[in-house]
Amino acid sequence: MQRFPFWLIAFPLSLFALASCDKEDAPVPPVTAQFQPGKGVFVTNEGTFGAGNAEIGYYDFDQMAYAGGLFQQINGRPLGDVAQSMTLIGDEGFIVVNNASTIEIVDLSDLSSSGQMGFPSPRYLLPIDDQKAYVTDLSASAIFVVDLEAREASSTIPTQGWTEEMVRIGDEVFVSQRFTEWVYVIDTQSDQITDSIQLKIDPSALAVDQEQKLWVFCGTDYNTFEPGSLYRIDPASRQILKEYPFDDLDIGVWPRLKTTPAGDSLYVNMGDLLKMPIDAAELPAPWVEAGGRMFYGMEVDPMTGWVYVGDAIDFQQRGQVYIYRPDGSLVQSFQAGVSPNGFWFY
Repeated sequence: MQRFPFWLIAFPLSLFALASCDKEDAPVPPVTAQFQPGKGVFVTNEGTFGAGNAEIGYYDFDQMAYAGGLFQQINGRPLGDVAQSMTLIGDEGFIVVNNASTIEIVDLSDLSSSGQMGFPSPRYLLPIDDQKAYVTDLSASAIFVVDLEAREASSTIPTQGWTEEMVRIGDEVFVSQRFTEWVYVIDTQSDQITDSIQLKIDPSALAVDQEQKLWVFCGTDYNTFEPGSLYRIDPASRQILKEYPFDDLDIGVWPRLKTTPAGDSLYVNMGDLLKMPIDAAELPAPWVEAGGRMFYGMEVDPMTGWVYVGDAIDFQQRGQVYIYRPDGSLVQSFQAGVSPNGFWFY
């Protein structure tokens, strides 16, 4: 099958995606594409819950152009309902499609599907080594241990509810459990929870800085209406090094924590975007104000340090993506799919 470089397909794919919106019953002929490492970033567009309109897009660095709806156009079928996240492992991408109870496995060179794995309600996948990964889940009260070669769950780690983000520090994985006070610690050798860290209610977003310290975003306690906090934690002692309490209940629609490529500063999406050094005495003023926008997904380009931010607008129409330099100046904005929630640099 003939393959074409991205610049030949970007605009035709985008136009096809827009035209096909009004022809839901029309068959979608598969097309081909070619993606190269270091040339662009995949965008997960969550879609509208229950509508089955999740999609994968791609932003080409050289062309500064975006093409959307790629999974369906390349594979001839929809991706599914709610693209939650994506993990890149070698030459494969693992797209977590939450409400479809599926992780879709694709070849990153052309985004063609190479398999699926089923889970109750998966959220994030974290590779542990070449053979093993962990998958968090909204409804299973368990973290799944996945055999990457067999492409199936080999065992489970019992939990008490919705598990969310994961980060690895040494031989331990730290996992946030939503709507509780707990961050769990998993030993990657035994695949067992060996410890926990108690914080305020609803830990969600996690990050690791250049000093290998753990950051945890805890949201609002809507039972007591107590504002949340941002924490910096020593992962070895499990002790809180610094707490940054929030002034009010408004923390945006979905918290995100990301570090600069050097790991010396932290970006925080809590409605407005904050940027703070890891030794900050207090939370700073906004780095970029939302100004009525619904900031959602956020990621930092590991090469340039540019910050990609998705604006979900109303979670119904196609969203917008903004690219910012480290000084807060805008590089470019472009229209993406519905609810752009993640950026995955290939």
